[in-house]
Amino acid sequence: QLKAEMKRGHVFEGWQEKEIDFAPTYKYNKNSDDYYGSNQIIKTKLTRAPAWCDRIISFGVGLKQISYDRVETTLSDHRPVRGIFTAHIKVLRSKEKRTSLI
Repeated sequence: QLKAEMKRGHVFEGWQEKEIDFAPTYKYNKNSDDYYGSNQIIKTKLTRAPAWCDRIISFGVGLKQISYDRVETTLSDHRPVRGIFTAHIKVLRSKEKRTSLI
């Protein structure tokens, strides 16, 4: 849903997200690799489907995301995500400019 709305220009105009190529990050049984409700015989309306709720989006000229994955920790019902970026930055030498940015 987020990707579709971003493509339509309805939300986060100009922002980017690297393609997702990892398993859904939500909703897990705590301290487990099992999705919540996956062991139930009868599915109910209250059971959430696995989803990508944890995301990284970025904005900026010269910013490039080179990796995007999830962390395999079972402390929560989420799997956190992480990204590595490269950034081209402009160094300001003027003292006047530096103090105005602080």
